Amino acid sequence: MLRSLKWSVLRFVGRHGYQVIPNWRLTEGGLGLHLKRLFEVEKIDFVVDVGANQGQYHDFLREFVGYRGLIASFEPNMDLVSLLQDRARKDPSWRIFGVALGPTEGPSNFNVMEDRQFSSFLLPDNVATSSFSTQNRVAETRAVQMTTLDTAYYDLQRQFGFRRPYLKLDTQGYDLEVVKGAGAVLQEFKALQTEASVKPIYKQMPDYRTTIATMQARGFELSGMFSVTDECFPLLVEFDCVMVNSRVVTTSL
Repeated sequence: MLRSLKWSVLRFVGRHGYQVIPNWRLTEGGLGLHLKRLFEVEKIDFVVDVGANQGQYHDFLREFVGYRGLIASFEPNMDLVSLLQDRARKDPSWRIFGVALGPTEGPSNFNVMEDRQFSSFLLPDNVATSSFSTQNRVAETRAVQMTTLDTAYYDLQRQFGFRRPYLKLDTQGYDLEVVKGAGAVLQEFKALQTEASVKPIYKQMPDYRTTIATMQARGFELSGMFSVTDECFPLLVEFDCVMVNSRVVTTSL
């Protein structure tokens, strides 16, 4: 009852040009509005969600962006995969894959942190930002299965037949390793978003300059930048970097 009432209210205010945003998600409002416009302009019909955790990005797309199309979520932590699969039963347009994406195929060691949102293939580095020292600490290391985006993409394409995909990367410092495993298939994505680091929270993670330069070298141009964390406000630690494929973007300067 409450859920149906919530969606009724959201649809009503949406039809009148307004959006209801809970206080705890106000920082996501700018990104949500940006993606809503971008998804409409580029006619996005499929989202590859790399680093799903508990499905926060799925919820964000449904509630903030208004995206109702297919989502394929990848998550290597099998405890969370079970949770995601249970949640996905209520959404027929959501598919869950219990595998990591990276530069190679095969088993790899994955660090599960005290707070699972920080879990990564990289080791923590809390020198620059002590605010995360309690959560960003290795609780255990597990062997997980890894494949490449190149391999996964063609399997998804055969299964779902999409035409205008969007790529979301949130792998806690490992995004550019996923890009390495994408090869030429990266050019199939109309746009993407990746986390860019201003202050490192993992060892050997690339900084924002490297991230942006790497993606620009692969033909993607900046579309928007949005702060990710508030814990260190007013300092910026990480931001979501939305980029568009300059070869296929439908608008031009």
